[in-house]
Amino acid sequence: MKLAETVTFGGSGLDRAAHTRGTQAGVPESGDSAIVLWRGRVLIEKLEDAILLRTNVLNGALLEGRWIFLGYDEGTKVFACDISHWTPADNQVPDPNVFFDPTEQHHPAFGEDAVFCELRGHMGALTARDAELAATAKSLFHWHNSHQFCSKCGQNSQVKMSGWQRSCESCKANHFPRT
Repeated sequence: MKLAETVTFGGSGLDRAAHTRGTQAGVPESGDSAIVLWRGRVLIEKLEDAILLRTNVLNGALLEGRWIFLGYDEGTKVFACDISHWTPADNQVPDPNVFFDPTEQHHPAFGEDAVFCELRGHMGALTARDAELAATAKSLFHWHNSHQFCSKCGQNSQVKMSGWQRSCESCKANHFPRT
């Protein structure tokens, strides 16, 4: 057994397809799937076991979302979409000042059993592939949220390479997440 096969976030065999980032293949299109995040929470379907919910990238709830290309899962392109602009009908939002907020938020576009929840509360129930997808998406969106400005000149930077790079139009510097 290889060491990567014993690590929760490694060994799932996901094809991250770095060569397609920044190309048309790294853009969501009909037939592709997406995992959905909202304010750092992942969309989980809670049936018998919690599973990471995947939806079609054409789902109307994703129209105004931010996208990241995660890779190919058994030949299907998988993206992450952040819809943090959405506000729940009951206005119940997570408390950012606590380590673990157990509240769950329901979005009507994803079905009765789907809720946004803290990833750490369900990580043990996810498959290695779903854990890798969710953790990668969560960390990349967090990086984008905290690195909106160029560290070289201080100007706004733009998302590039299907979500895996930020570039500064002012000084031409490129910035990459720590992976």
